[in-house]
Amino acid sequence: MSHLTRDLLAPKSSEDFNKEWARKVLVSYFTKTDKDWLLADVLKVVDLTITDNQNPGMLSNSYVLDVYYRNSKDSDLISESWFVKVPKSVATSPMDAVEIFAYKELFPKLSRIYDAVNVELRLPVPLMLHCCHRGDGKCDILVLENLHEEGYEPLKPGTCGLSYMRATMRSLATIHATTAVFLDFQGGKDVILNRFKVIKDHTLPKSHMVKDIMQTYLLPYIIYLSVVQPDLQHQLSLLLKFHKHMYSAFRKVKKEVITHLGKTLIHGDSKIDNFMYKKITYSLEEEYSAQMIDWQGICLDYVTGDLIWTLYGFMKNLPDKNATVDTYVDYSLEYYHRELLSMFKTLGVKCSLLPKDEYDAIQAIQKGFIYEFMKTVLVKPLFNLKNPEELLKWSINKVEGKDGGPPPSLEDVFKSGSSFANFIHLYFTIATEIGVFHELGELCIASMRESIFSGGEEESEDSEVEDHGETPIEQTKDPNESLLQENKEQNVPLVEQNINISETPSETRTEVLLGDVQNEGNECSISTSGRIKDEESDTTDNTPSLI
Repeated sequence: MSHLTRDLLAPKSSEDFNKEWARKVLVSYFTKTDKDWLLADVLKVVDLTITDNQNPGMLSNSYVLDVYYRNSKDSDLISESWFVKVPKSVATSPMDAVEIFAYKELFPKLSRIYDAVNVELRLPVPLMLHCCHRGDGKCDILVLENLHEEGYEPLKPGTCGLSYMRATMRSLATIHATTAVFLDFQGGKDVILNRFKVIKDHTLPKSHMVKDIMQTYLLPYIIYLSVVQPDLQHQLSLLLKFHKHMYSAFRKVKKEVITHLGKTLIHGDSKIDNFMYKKITYSLEEEYSAQMIDWQGICLDYVTGDLIWTLYGFMKNLPDKNATVDTYVDYSLEYYHRELLSMFKTLGVKCSLLPKDEYDAIQAIQKGFIYEFMKTVLVKPLFNLKNPEELLKWSINKVEGKDGGPPPSLEDVFKSGSSFANFIHLYFTIATEIGVFHELGELCIASMRESIFSGGEEESEDSEVEDHGETPIEQTKDPNESLLQENKEQNVPLVEQNINISETPSETRTEVLLGDVQNEGNECSISTSGRIKDEESDTTDNTPSLI
């Protein structure tokens, strides 16, 4: 960092910006990027205009600065447009540190990979002029080029055009392939995690810990969701029906993911709002380039962590979902796979993130989507329950038909209360849109059949491939989206109140909840008979229609 900007205070309002502040940013930038630049003494900022961003984010104040300056007394007037982000609070310091790391350290290192292999490429990210993070709320700031001024625009609501999707997938493939090569050049993920402490590896605890917590709290958790979010009854009925086999299904899909997918540095919050698009003027067809913004979520994870969010951004706008959803998903993933392989080939490195065969790659990604859903919605929340014993006690009383009172409040169950509940709702919606529940249903049926034929014995935990990592933390993705449907119809609760189950000793209290689910019309109830009952047919498979 230049001595001019080392202690440069971050403006707290539009009135705090001034010409000298802008001059220091310009001089510092030119000095860093051009060692032969010698105009610091004569550069003069003539004027600047400041406009508050009309659509600021939840975590920062943002401004647009138009800066007018001359490099000498007689030179032409030069203008630049900047986008400035200033954190609202030091409470977001960890996330701010990640974004500053991205622009200050990661992106320059990634760009040098292109220089090393002698290819003319540019990362799909905005140009950074100045950044600082100390976590003290005084100097923390990020100054970027204003993409609007460069012709980039956010995606218009309701857009699902293939040209925009292709631009999005190209940008994701560029980032994923380049960061994978960077990890390889640096000596692997362990070296990266040790060297850059702001990067977190999105992994789970050991399998036996996941198994224990799912066996104890998964069913109470699903029952609770069925009460507080009744509009998810179709999806939750599937989870209730196969709750006994959910860990087995999770173990299988995790093994598939670890075997066929590779980890790299991903964006971590690649919803469609974090892309901006510009039409490529020299293209014979209508094509766009895409820039990625808001890098507070960078982490080490599978590429499906990005793809699931990005695909949903387009698929929610499809005009005829039943007819086009599968085709759109397949086309999008095939295009991403081709771009990823092409990028690895350009960099002269073998693809380490997906199988080379297209069919195998698509299958691996779809398994990855199931893993992302189960990890994010069914496993991580269990490790972050605020009062798990209270939830367990309430669910037992509800199943037994006792007057256990209303369900615990969202604030008593989740550490971030209703915000996290809204996030869970959104993730259920995403999983439904991209077909996760269809694949998950088939996986659960296969697990149930294996359990029956094996006499209930499960594969030894020792035979599993482990994805080593630290205990997960609660999700911090921005839930600032419209999550709840207006004018909902009143749904019947999934769990009936009038079931009588005999009292059980405290050491086996969770076994009370380990019944199967009966579908009775639009209602579901817990059964202790150990089988799934369909009142309208003899089949035991009554997976609901989810789309």
